[in-house]
This record gives sequence, structure tokens and C-alpha cells, in this order.
Amino acid sequence: MAQSPISWLHFLMFRLDRFHNARTAIWRFVTFAVLLTSLLTLDTMADTEPQLTTIAFGSCADDEFPNHPIWTAIAETRPDAMIFMGDNVYLDKVEVLASGTTKGFEPDYQRLANSDGFKRLREVTEFHATWDDNDYGANDGGREFELRETSQQAFFNFWGVDPESDRYKTPGVYGTGWIESDQGKIQIILTDSRYFRSAIEVGPPTVKCPFKNIVPTDDPEATMLGKEQWRWLEDRLTVDADLHILVSGIQVVANEHCFERWGAMPSERQRLLKAIDNASGPTIILSGDRHLGEISRLSAQDSGLGHDIYDTTSSSLSSSSGFGEGEPNSLRVGDNVRVNNFGLAKVDLANSEVAIELRDQKGTVLRSVTIQLGEEPNL
Repeated sequence: MAQSPISWLHFLMFRLDRFHNARTAIWRFVTFAVLLTSLLTLDTMADTEPQLTTIAFGSCADDEFPNHPIWTAIAETRPDAMIFMGDNVYLDKVEVLASGTTKGFEPDYQRLANSDGFKRLREVTEFHATWDDNDYGANDGGREFELRETSQQAFFNFWGVDPESDRYKTPGVYGTGWIESDQGKIQIILTDSRYFRSAIEVGPPTVKCPFKNIVPTDDPEATMLGKEQWRWLEDRLTVDADLHILVSGIQVVANEHCFERWGAMPSERQRLLKAIDNASGPTIILSGDRHLGEISRLSAQDSGLGHDIYDTTSSSLSSSSGFGEGEPNSLRVGDNVRVNNFGLAKVDLANSEVAIELRDQKGTVLRSVTIQLGEEPNL
């Protein structure tokens, strides 16, 4: 059994008569007391320091720049997991269509695989991935893409999805991952907003939307996920977990811009928000696609839901950036980020909070917010 500090001091005082040199004895006594106090302080700090689970995330990695410095910055955070949220490579769509086989997808994936930074990151953490249009193979594409099955196979080949898993045997690339620790269980829910998605509606250019004008549809048959994936997702959100992390290739909360977003199918967006609100545990959203980073918060007061919902967008890892200045988003927390960036979620289940950060290619924190898990909203 460990001795108390008082017992140690009594022992030292008893031993003082064994020293012939009183000055030496006093010096040794003081030195040992200082060291003992320091050790006890460090031990107490170790017991009280929160055990964090750190999860990195990002999207839009241009395989034409495979050795981008951002890979080193991510690896230096030593994350417990890295989530790739889509546009993980930029496929040569001409080559893909000309080939018609997985061979047409391989050159872009191979460039990323050969990246020294990507390989180092893979050595220090586990990967979880879904896709978006550029690694799906069709710009803004959905279920009409004729090579979607071939693209799925190329995706599974690259990311090493187990051929015996349910994910491998199911159409689309949706799936789950888990991170477990002494503090609890985190479920990573990877959605697929490409394979089953019905056609989007594109309006004529406007002053606000001169390049792309994706408008909300009123088609009652419009779907983002398809029937089977919806059933799967709503089931996954009922599974026991201390935190659900829902990953979407496109933004869920932000809804005022002109590009792809869940708000282009309003009934689908509302269904997702309600499913998140009714989940078995706290749920946060991570999204990509936009070539900008931002943190959006839909308050319970504004939505009529029971909880605030946060959607953190991180884009792009190494593809082009600089977009979004002045873009409207009344739900944004602070300004958006218009440089290459990645996200970092520091999950503290013991204290029921998640610190979200957006960092640049050197690892500098640019934006941050702390989310209290399970906290009742101020209505």
C-alpha cells in the first residue's frame, strides 16, 4: 500500500540522526520533500486531466497535389480517427467514362495512395470515408450516373472495405464506424448523398447565383438517400451511443447559398433534422464539398426542434480554396474560412462536450466552438 506524504516525512526526520553532517542532511531532506510534492502534483493532474478522443476530418483532396503540407499538419495532431467526407480524389471523368471499368478510376486513387503525407497519416490513425461527386464520378451527380456500381467498387477497393461486410454487399457506400474508450462509445455514421439521390432542380442564373442556381424542389418523390438508406440511417440513430457523428458529403444546416445542399430537397432536410433531434444520444454533423470551412448552428428556438444542431463544414484539404467571401449564412458562427483547412473534434465524454476546431495547413486554429452535449436549449 502506498505511503502517505506525512509518513515519508516522519521517516526522513527519523533518519536525520544517521547523518554526521547536519547541513547535508537538511539539503537532502528539502530536496526529497520538493521532489515528493512534485510527483504527487503530477499524479493528481494525471487523474483529473480529461481523456479526449480526437477526430480529424476534411474533404476535397486534389490528387494532383499529393504532397500538400496539410497531411503533415493533420498527422501531428495524432488523431484517433480521420474522416474523409468526399471529393477525396478528383476523378478524370473523361477517362472514367471511356474506360467503363474500375481501371478508369485507379490513376487518381493511386496518386493519393502514393503521397508520402497520406501514407504517414495512415500509419498513425484509422480512416473512415464516404464520397461526394468528384470521387463518385459525375459532377453534381446522383442515381442517374451509369457507372455508379463500378465507382462503388473502385471506392471499396481503395478504402479497403471488407468484402464480407454488409457495407460491401449493399448498394451505395454508406456505413458506420465506432470509436470506443473508457469514456464511452462514439458512432460515426457515413451517409451517401450520391448513389440514390434523385435529380436536383437547377434554375436560370440570377444576380445572386450567376454560376449555379440549385433551387428547392417541391417534388414529393424527391429523395436524397433512397428508401433503404433512410431506413438504415433512422435505425442507426436509435443505436446506443454516447455521441453520434453524422457525416454528409454536402451541407445540412447552411441553406442560403446557390449550390448543392440538403435544403434543395426541403422535406428531406426536415426529415433528417427530426431524425437527429430524436436520436438516442447527442448528434453533431460534419460536412464537406464547399471549398470553404464554416461552423453553422441551427438553434432549437429557430427550428422548433428540441436541441441545437451544429454542422461543421471543412473544405478543402488540398484542392482550390478562397471562395465564399460575403456568402450569406445567417446560421454561421463567426466568419467562414477561405484557405485550405481541416477539422478537429476533441470529444470529452466525461464532461459531455466537444471542442470543434478548423485549422489551416500549418495546424493553426482559425475557428473554434465548444458544444455542450445533451444540454437543454435556452428557449
